[in-house]
Amino acid sequence: MQLQISPAIVIATYVIVLGSVGLGLALAFGLGGRAVASDLLRLAYEKTKENMPELRDEAELVKSRAGIEMQQAQEKVQEQKLPPEEETPARRTA
Repeated sequence: MQLQISPAIVIATYVIVLGSVGLGLALAFGLGGRAVASDLLRLAYEKTKENMPELRDEAELVKSRAGIEMQQAQEKVQEQKLPPEEETPARRTA
């Protein structure tokens, strides 16, 4: 004997039940992990706050080194742009 239930109704019911179980698990996992996520964020914030002076010093060091290297590169480019010096009679005798 068959129950004469439409396959569409059975499939819809199956999808709704599985979706509800999945949503319940996701909510349980998310709400349960709030404390852990809060602790991780708080520790990361505190560690960053403690290391901020050191990070600023390193940033200044990198900035000064980059400035020096940029100046050296600009000088090198300027040297390459200068036309070659023509030989003068004074240079020939020297």
